[in-house]
Amino acid sequence: MDIRFRSIKGMNDILPDSSWRWILLENRLRRHFFMAGFKEIRTPILEYAELFIRGIGEGTDIVDKEMYNFRDKDEQMVTLRPEGTASVVRAVVENNLLQQDPVQRLFYLGPMFRYERPQKGRLRQFHQFGAEIFGIVDGSIDAELIYLGYSLLCSLEINKNDFVIKINSLGCANCRKSFRARLVDFLNSKRDSLCEDCKRRIDTNPLRVLDCKNENCRMVTSDAPRVLDFLCEECSGHFQQVRSSLNKFGVEYEVDHRLVRGLDYYSRTTFEIQVINNSLGSQNTVIAGGRYDSLFRDFIEKDYPAIGFAGGIERLMEIIGRGVLKEEEIYKVSFISSAQYIERDDIEIVERLRSEGIVVEMDISDKSFKAKFKRADRFGAHLAIIKGEDESSGGYYSLKDLRVAIGSSDKQFKVPKGELVKEIINRRRGL
Repeated sequence: MDIRFRSIKGMNDILPDSSWRWILLENRLRRHFFMAGFKEIRTPILEYAELFIRGIGEGTDIVDKEMYNFRDKDEQMVTLRPEGTASVVRAVVENNLLQQDPVQRLFYLGPMFRYERPQKGRLRQFHQFGAEIFGIVDGSIDAELIYLGYSLLCSLEINKNDFVIKINSLGCANCRKSFRARLVDFLNSKRDSLCEDCKRRIDTNPLRVLDCKNENCRMVTSDAPRVLDFLCEECSGHFQQVRSSLNKFGVEYEVDHRLVRGLDYYSRTTFEIQVINNSLGSQNTVIAGGRYDSLFRDFIEKDYPAIGFAGGIERLMEIIGRGVLKEEEIYKVSFISSAQYIERDDIEIVERLRSEGIVVEMDISDKSFKAKFKRADRFGAHLAIIKGEDESSGGYYSLKDLRVAIGSSDKQFKVPKGELVKEIINRRRGL
């Protein structure tokens, strides 16, 4: 077939045979966050581009290469959101949520957009879940949030031996100033041995060089200065509090001095949860985040305690077993008739069944009854309600059990109108 229109590269359809798994996973995510005292927040997909340019930072790959920017009809530069945190902070400040309660625990689910090379676990339209805590500076809250991500993966039956938690501290602005100067000196001495991206990053975002996936760059920077050696007393104490709290939560972790994350707004704690021995290849980070107190400066001109994480739903789909997300056994009924026989009473019966949690698909087309039964089989119906000429004149319905063996005496039988709903409910209970 010659297909005239196709989906945009890196933006995939979620088809009916898999959409039910998405719904189940989203429900599991929502329940996990609700049970931990978080409330859901929903922000627009489209925001002013300046929100992300200032928040994420110029010189980052997201801002320089990956944002979907365009001018609207008012000549305002807008963008499809590339991440969720900046939008959540904007919504919290704009709607005065911190005045209502200075401590906020929020989560979100939704699509994000980045123009990057599509590969397994990374698309141009992808879906994220995220959790944010505002108003608590204590390092123990950082550990609690990391534990929230850890317990989420455990609740999805991902073995804790199949993922690793990596943490680091980037310190405060004063810590990073000293570290950045030393790091730039080191990188300039190795410039000729680095890849082209890393050469550019030395001048724009030198910490990102440490996060380069190029094996040669990683070898060249193996003895680079470590940010933990430059932490001030306060930041060092904060990081120690994070570590001791994680120990109390019973969470095993590794300290990784290369863990700098790709967004400029991070300070102090950063962390990633990476799966190992999986099908994601290099895109093995399923949850990542950190502290970003300074992001609030763009909104209220001062720091405000904030920490959060985000995770990829597509990546979770890749690694959790199909048995973890099981579609509940839903009782399905096909109502098979023709338009000429349908009366208002029939519609009311269908609505009563649906209100009882029974899925009813009506087929009153002009197709043959044989074709309609084939459709009922594809639909996965347990029962067929049949109303033809005989049923219409006789004031009854025929019920056909589509799940019993051929030849069974219970396969098709008559049910008076007034007893139909009760009969179907009883049969569902015996499922």
